[in-house]
Amino acid sequence: MAVELKTAGRQPRGWEQVVGQVNAAADAAGFHAHMLDLQCRVVAAQYGVLWARGEQGVQHVALWPKKVTTEGLHPDLTKALSDAAEGGFDNGMSQVLVLATAGQPADAPGAHVFVTVMRRAGQPMVVSTVVADVRDPQVIAATAPLREIAAGLYEGYYHRLEAASLAERNQHVQQAVALLAVMQEGKGFKGACMNLVNELAHQVGADHVSIGWVRGRSVKLTAVNDTDHVKRHSERAAELEMAMAECLDQQQPIVYPLPDDAEPMLAEAVVYSHRNLLAGKPEQNVISLPLRQRDELVGVITAERRDEAFDETTVQRLQMTADVIAPQLQDRFESDRWLVGHAWRTVRKGASYFVGARHVGWKLLGIACFCLLVYTLIGKWDYRVSAPFRFEAHNRKFVQAIYGGRLDKVHVQPGDKVAQGQLLAELNSRELRLERIQAQSEHDLARLQRDQSMTQGKQGEAAQASARMRQLQARIDLLDEQIAATAIRSPADGSVLAGYWHDKVGSTVKQGDTMFEVAPLSDLTAVMRVDEAKVHRIMAALEEHDDQVTGDLATRAQPSKTFRIRYQRIVPMAKPVEGENVFEVWCALDEPAPWLRDGMEGNARLDVGREPIAWILTHRLIDAARLWLWW
Repeated sequence: MAVELKTAGRQPRGWEQVVGQVNAAADAAGFHAHMLDLQCRVVAAQYGVLWARGEQGVQHVALWPKKVTTEGLHPDLTKALSDAAEGGFDNGMSQVLVLATAGQPADAPGAHVFVTVMRRAGQPMVVSTVVADVRDPQVIAATAPLREIAAGLYEGYYHRLEAASLAERNQHVQQAVALLAVMQEGKGFKGACMNLVNELAHQVGADHVSIGWVRGRSVKLTAVNDTDHVKRHSERAAELEMAMAECLDQQQPIVYPLPDDAEPMLAEAVVYSHRNLLAGKPEQNVISLPLRQRDELVGVITAERRDEAFDETTVQRLQMTADVIAPQLQDRFESDRWLVGHAWRTVRKGASYFVGARHVGWKLLGIACFCLLVYTLIGKWDYRVSAPFRFEAHNRKFVQAIYGGRLDKVHVQPGDKVAQGQLLAELNSRELRLERIQAQSEHDLARLQRDQSMTQGKQGEAAQASARMRQLQARIDLLDEQIAATAIRSPADGSVLAGYWHDKVGSTVKQGDTMFEVAPLSDLTAVMRVDEAKVHRIMAALEEHDDQVTGDLATRAQPSKTFRIRYQRIVPMAKPVEGENVFEVWCALDEPAPWLRDGMEGNARLDVGREPIAWILTHRLIDAARLWLWW
């Protein structure tokens, strides 16, 4: 007797159902809600909050159960959960914290906060804080593996989303490649167009797909799917060409009727001709896409289908396909032109440079060049050595964090004027102050023990207590120094040149990090970067004018305003900058403007005497030729 075993159909229940809901979440909000639900079920929680870090610090993205709101929780409890989540983001570790209440002994069991960090690509993305009344330490320890396994679903979910998106893109690319292959099988330009519209109609499920090609200033209907001969003078062809011309005029895709998720660009398009094309056909949907060859519009594809609208994803896929096939169609169109057409196009392009208004211009230009040549042979100009420059404040002070810690407050930003000793920023000193209170308490206890021992005549214990007091006092002094160092102050008068930390409040500052740059702006030096081929001209001018060389500079910020400068010094060591060997030439401003700032750049020129115009224009080329021909 044959026996057949069958698996009875069943619905997922319990943990299987919860995990299935997490994996099948349709969006991020639903995924976060199901993930928090899973974390709460692991520890049999009373309530929980899922946190994400934003510009304003940690913010809740999901609550459990649904009837719980942050307004319904006690403010102190909300603050405690927020701090626990912040700690999870900072140290990147899951942990279990005791939720103590006022008046409760420190060793009394009670509610615990289960902090679980969920990562993506190794970085903390969200943190769940789940409150449960668990009193057995073994039960608490047993939940850790389950919570971490559940947290691993976070990264797996986003991997699945990325894989689905990649698979969809790959499918679009395969369809575009298949479309190209079918199009290549067509004979000539019209054959390629026929294969294109037939295959595209099959891919998108369209009833009608048409292609029009730009001829002069108009677009002409070239091919329609399942149609051997296009009746260009029919009413239908005229409506199609009007719709294609409407697409060309706006140089963007046009969809009618508009989908619910249409972008603003599609929603603002003019659709008059497309509406006329579908007149009397309420069940039809139409889309037109321009074909581009570089910056030139060469054609339009129009597709119509029944009942199913063209959504945003389909529009993007079709536009990508249009961008891929346009160059191939343009090549086919050019190849199919007669030899006379190719020759005529080449002649027109070449003749445009020699006839008409351009021909007169070339004549006038030749006369002007002759006059200019004579002038360059007999005239002289003031020769100036030009080079880019950068303003630098030489009395710059760097403000560094003496100790590391979390940044609590920032009082200044780049551009603010500060005085010596002014408070610039503050690091969090809460833990240091708590440590100092503890050390002070231990110091007071040690002093009490020393006094009792001395009263009882126990000199040995009194000496030990005194040594303990000295050790604790040294610890207190160190903590006082660290607390004072959390207030970061300006070392000098001036302006803040660098150091924008307002968007980093709450983040960790490492010991030795440079936080601010402070310098007075009244003493700026223009540092020119002069090419080594020009610096000898400045040296010769210095010998001739007794170190009195002047010039002008203009900044990129306000190129219309120039400033007089005077030479100060040349740094006698070349530096490689952007593939060139340059020397730094320092120059001082005669009358600096108050709006000039450290780091501004521009061009500067130093006057080094008068030289023949021909030499000024040709000396670089001549010097390069001499160096190349030298042996």
